Amino acid sequence: MKATEFIVEHDRIGTALWKNSVPAKYKQFPIIGQGATSVVLDSGNDTVIVLTRDAMKKDWLCQSWGLGVGEWVDQFNILHRQSRELSELTVYAIKMPKLYPLSLENKRVVTKAIKQYYAIANAPDTYEKSMVDKMQAYLDAHPDGLFSQLAEFLQNYNDTQYSLDFIIRNFMQDGKGNIVLTDPIVSTELTTMLHNIATARYNRSRW
Repeated sequence: MKATEFIVEHDRIGTALWKNSVPAKYKQFPIIGQGATSVVLDSGNDTVIVLTRDAMKKDWLCQSWGLGVGEWVDQFNILHRQSRELSELTVYAIKMPKLYPLSLENKRVVTKAIKQYYAIANAPDTYEKSMVDKMQAYLDAHPDGLFSQLAEFLQNYNDTQYSLDFIIRNFMQDGKGNIVLTDPIVSTELTTMLHNIATARYNRSRW
């Protein structure tokens, strides 16, 4: 497994935005989820607002060629207290239905699909290929598999634009128990900036 293909859950590299820095109209909503790239706010009526600096995530959640479950309702720019580069990245506001943690059975389904993908991606004849080619190989082997829609979506992008982020907490389910791939990818541009912040912080701590 190549380092660019997987971000370890317990090794979060930083935070791209904080709730106290967003416009006032969003501060009224409680946080129900937060990761390296995004904040999820409970906006009531079984809906959430996702605030994210990750343009790939915005496309995946909102575009018709992606998951298409979200509505891109707003965008703005705010300062990031640790990075001028991050301050220049747009924050997108996405409204979407509220999702729920996976059931035990759905966790088994997701775990199996992840293993299926990496069995193909790490095979001798595909290991050195691009991520787009690996996803296509997965699609060829599992045309109706859990990642088939994602594989088709990624055909629209250069594989230098994203990394795969296949960890259990990035998969959820809707009110009917259907598995939803909420965060299967992450913008390489954004994670590179977060890594740079973490590296600078580490270097300062050594002196």
